[in-house]
Amino acid sequence: MENRHLTPLHADIKPGAETIKQLLNRSVTISRHGLTEIIINNTEYEFPQILSQEPLLRHHRILYFDENGRCKLQGFLLNLDDDRGLVVEKDN
Repeated sequence: MENRHLTPLHADIKPGAETIKQLLNRSVTISRHGLTEIIINNTEYEFPQILSQEPLLRHHRILYFDENGRCKLQGFLLNLDDDRGLVVEKDN
């Protein structure tokens, strides 16, 4: 997935309309049993207070993926795949 033209996200600056649009365009719905609760209650990635005040973003959460498109999260491995989208696997 291409990241070249994304506006940087700053945790202490209210995002502008273009940044909000970019974030919403890159959002996905996750409904995997157990994973949703982990994401909502995750203390490893603190949800920026400035985003929780934004009506369009307050029910979203941010996950951080490495340069290979992977995110490890309490027993799950999330992979961003250009063809399949978000692939969720149990992490062994």
